[in-house]
Amino acid sequence: MDTTVAKSLAALMPILPVVGDDRPHLEDAIRAFKDHGGRFVLAGGLSMAGVQARRSLEAAKKVSAASESAWRKLYHWHAGGEPSYGAPRFYTVQLGRLVRELCQKHGMNDRIPRYIGRGVLAVNKYVAEKLFLKMYELELEQQPSYRVWAYRKAAWSVDELPQSLTDIYQAHGIAGLMERSDIGRSIAEEIAAWVMAYISVSYQTEVGLNGKT
Repeated sequence: MDTTVAKSLAALMPILPVVGDDRPHLEDAIRAFKDHGGRFVLAGGLSMAGVQARRSLEAAKKVSAASESAWRKLYHWHAGGEPSYGAPRFYTVQLGRLVRELCQKHGMNDRIPRYIGRGVLAVNKYVAEKLFLKMYELELEQQPSYRVWAYRKAAWSVDELPQSLTDIYQAHGIAGLMERSDIGRSIAEEIAAWVMAYISVSYQTEVGLNGKT
């Protein structure tokens, strides 16, 4: 991660259900981050598993009986059983939307820009970031899970691709992009547009640098 980004990053996680996931608590935290030079907020909910889950529930119980009851309901944790690892989708979406709204209100970002170095595979990292961002937008919109997973799998595939997307697209077009099993036509068309945008920006940057005296 870029050191400049790291110094202006606030990790707001885990956000505790009932105890700290309401608007006043989150806004106070985000406002404080902003006042101390923060630019990015990395937020995440509470996962529950094993010893950590039991200790977390004990801590919630000390806060109030209502907190324990709410956590058990949220994580489908019945007496004598085990909790779900994560909170239901509706809750994580609601939390993500609230964090985004508050970040926008205070001039901060709820996503962290990815560091993209130089080299022939830089375009792959650029496109992978676009795919991951699109996936997150679909998640917040509560689009069908299969659509979210389509972008997630495409992002993973592009991120690990040993060949440049630019070379593939220029040599074989959309069909070449679709040779990857995780990339269908509609996503391949989006990838092609991002590749062309990347080429355009890279060209303009190179011309600008070469034109300096």
